[in-house]
Amino acid sequence: MPEAVVSSRLHESSRPGAADRASAEASGDSFGVEFVKPATFLERARKHRIFVFSSVMLALIIAAAIFAPLIAPHDPYLQDLAGRMTPPVFYEGGSWDHILGKDGLGRDYLSRIIYGTRISLLIGCIATAVSCLIGVSLGVAAGYFGGRVDMAVSFLLMIRLTLPVLLVLLATAAVVRGSVTGVVLIMGCLLWDQFAVIARSTTQQIRAADYVRSARALGCSQWQIIRADIVPNILNPIIVVITFEIASAILLESSLSFLGLGVQPPFASWGLMIAEAKDSLFFQPWLIAFPGAALFVLCLGINLFGDGLRDLAGGQGRV
Repeated sequence: MPEAVVSSRLHESSRPGAADRASAEASGDSFGVEFVKPATFLERARKHRIFVFSSVMLALIIAAAIFAPLIAPHDPYLQDLAGRMTPPVFYEGGSWDHILGKDGLGRDYLSRIIYGTRISLLIGCIATAVSCLIGVSLGVAAGYFGGRVDMAVSFLLMIRLTLPVLLVLLATAAVVRGSVTGVVLIMGCLLWDQFAVIARSTTQQIRAADYVRSARALGCSQWQIIRADIVPNILNPIIVVITFEIASAILLESSLSFLGLGVQPPFASWGLMIAEAKDSLFFQPWLIAFPGAALFVLCLGINLFGDGLRDLAGGQGRV
């Protein structure tokens, strides 16, 4: 049998199995990583009321974003100047045909809020994916190789932490004004610090594990060790960070859109809707209240989901 195949199979057998994990837990040495079986995770999840509530909330919001063309009662971009500023149904003069009324250009407000869910989730997820890729790559490299690599990544991290995110975003978004892709990439390049810190610290602990030493002694390449032993065992904390960073990215996008540097008209962005309605705050407050409430509910759901996921992945039983 070729040596490469033998080394690969020996490497497979050296990965942490149930016995290794039980031994690690018994000795109190978990290497900074909580190993949670899917069945155990689901059992804990059913008992965690906050996690269940936030999961249902996010599922409904994501479903609304995916099926927006089927759910939205009207075209969110269709203007009707004759019916502009139509109040919601619970106001005098409201109509069930436009439950949340119309905006200053006569566009159905409920439809625009539903379509705004798509933009917020899309931008938040893509920006977080970019930042996760950058941060995890740098953090794993720094934690595994150490030495000069760790010093270089720490220097980059220090530079990033000295930069005020919002001010840098404002300056760079003004340069690429009107480009959603540019704004998303800029956000991704500014939100990687949490991923790098978590990936670096957990990688440093896992690097000292017996199964990593065994794989190294068997002749496995550094790439094999990182791919098969390091990355899978740091996923729990990384996934938790992802949930919180998505909420941060959504808030940043809404802030930029409110200032006119993010999503541009006529697209339905909650921050842009609030900006368009700011002059009507004292006369039609619902124009600001509805997109603001949607933004609050989405970020609340994501943060509660991340908080519950942290409890479950960390083995805590809080409800």
